[in-house]
Amino acid sequence: MSKMISTVTSSEKRKNLLIYLLDGPKSLEEIRTSLKVTSSGMIPQIRKMEDQKLVRSEGKRYVLTDVGTVIAEVLNSFINTTDIIEKYLDFWSSHNINAIPPHLLKRIYELGNCSLIETKLSEIHEPHKDFLENISRSRKIMGISPIFHSSYPSLFLQLARSGADISLLLAGEVYDRLNNEYKDILDEFLRISTTRLYVSKEDIK
Repeated sequence: MSKMISTVTSSEKRKNLLIYLLDGPKSLEEIRTSLKVTSSGMIPQIRKMEDQKLVRSEGKRYVLTDVGTVIAEVLNSFINTTDIIEKYLDFWSSHNINAIPPHLLKRIYELGNCSLIETKLSEIHEPHKDFLENISRSRKIMGISPIFHSSYPSLFLQLARSGADISLLLAGEVYDRLNNEYKDILDEFLRISTTRLYVSKEDIK
């Protein structure tokens, strides 16, 4: 393990400070208050991070170096990714995520404060009420769908017409049905500048 990795990951205080400083320069008092640490406990950790060129002082405030900013952003993304996977581990482990494009998999951490909405078996073929309510209020929509429902084409077209920013990844068979049975709606949807549609060559399960 490299010395820099050890410096960042072997101390909860250093890790928390690195991420905290992503918000900008902070005084020792701000660090103490936000991270709930003492000066005597934090100053030695700051010194170690200064030695690794991760943090520097500007007057009475501490700020990330350029290198520190890169490390902090990667670390923050990693922590948020593991948090969201751990939170819904059963969901992630029971679904095939190979169909998700690699550049989107790398952004799973952006799901952040999300909720898992589950449908009862008896309602599996009906759009979920909470889903419809939430999506109808949304101005930015990014979705993956392995299933088709007849209410979706007109719903997403209406949202697109209202100016919502929409990116959708569809299973191949879903796209084929949409193109065959709702071509006029699909064509109008794709002409709207705030929409993007992707078709997966992989099975979405």
